[in-house]
Amino acid sequence: MTKTVRTTTALPTGRTPGRRLRRSLAVAAVVPLALGLAACGDSDDDNDDVTAPAPTATVTETASASPSTGSSDDASDDASTGGSAGGSGDERALLAAAATAVGSVQGSTLFSIDRDDTGGWEITVVDGQGVENDVVVSADGSSVERGPDVDQDDADDQDDLAERQQLLNDVQVDYRQAVEAARGEVAGGVVEDVDLDLENGAAEWEVQVQDGTTEQTVRIDAVSGDVSGTETDNDDD
Repeated sequence: MTKTVRTTTALPTGRTPGRRLRRSLAVAAVVPLALGLAACGDSDDDNDDVTAPAPTATVTETASASPSTGSSDDASDDASTGGSAGGSGDERALLAAAATAVGSVQGSTLFSIDRDDTGGWEITVVDGQGVENDVVVSADGSSVERGPDVDQDDADDQDDLAERQQLLNDVQVDYRQAVEAARGEVAGGVVEDVDLDLENGAAEWEVQVQDGTTEQTVRIDAVSGDVSGTETDNDDD
């Protein structure tokens, strides 16, 4: 006869199989959560180590126009800007008046400019055919007050016509360059008159500068632009 022996293992006091299972499951759930949080922390640290790009300043460069130099034929620019940027107000007015007169007769060349008794300018310009025109321009040089009027007396004189045509053919230096050359010799005073004429058969500019009671006349070769001489006249003498 066979005897069956049953062995019973006693559980620890106060614990049940269900409680042990729940604890194991809880531990199993906590471990993946902890690992996930650790991974997130590493990711945040990596992001913190990335330096944001510094803002880039944008610099806009504006090209400035180079100062332009007017040609000797551009009378309208001189008239609108008052002639040369340098010199006294009287000198700028003289250059502007000359440009205004030249602009009033197409294709003309200035032969003379003189200040009149009212402060305005009496100007002679000669066109391409050698015809002489008289023009009166305002004191500030901005507008024609009278003319241009053809000088009939000189127009009928063949000798004068031949002289003017020779000047037109020979002259290489305009009135502005003549004034600039004169200013290289006489810095002070006021330019009162500018005249183009033949001197011993050669084209020559005469620029008269008044400084108080002293008048200085600077002669400039109208072909080369060289100063050929300076004369001084003192009204007190």
